[in-house]
Amino acid sequence: MKITNIVLTLALLSFAAVQYNDPDAFIWIMIYVSTAFLTGATLVNKYHTTITQLLMFILSINLFLLLPDFSHAVANYNPNTVLSPNVTHTANIQTEIFKEVGGLIICLLVLTFVFWQSKKTASNRLQRI
Repeated sequence: MKITNIVLTLALLSFAAVQYNDPDAFIWIMIYVSTAFLTGATLVNKYHTTITQLLMFILSINLFLLLPDFSHAVANYNPNTVLSPNVTHTANIQTEIFKEVGGLIICLLVLTFVFWQSKKTASNRLQRI
């Protein structure tokens, strides 16, 4: 599990590092870094279950709010869409929506894994008593 947590933490930090040119970079850097922090904390057996659940809740709401735009982008996807001047780092706004939904799903999966680890560790501790 430690190797998995190390890989996930480093991956999330690298995701955060490439957000610098994103128009909403601060938000995404905070999402990736906070998820990386919670994942990295498991390496020293620190499980912040309440914070993990809170972040999972916030990211789930964000994902829910993006779903209408995501479904519209999927239904109307056109790789030849004219470039948007507001989106400087990706081909078009549809691609940006796909990337944001993907980022949220990745973070939610990692946080679910961290939460599962915390519950597994807690039950192992109780069995030892």
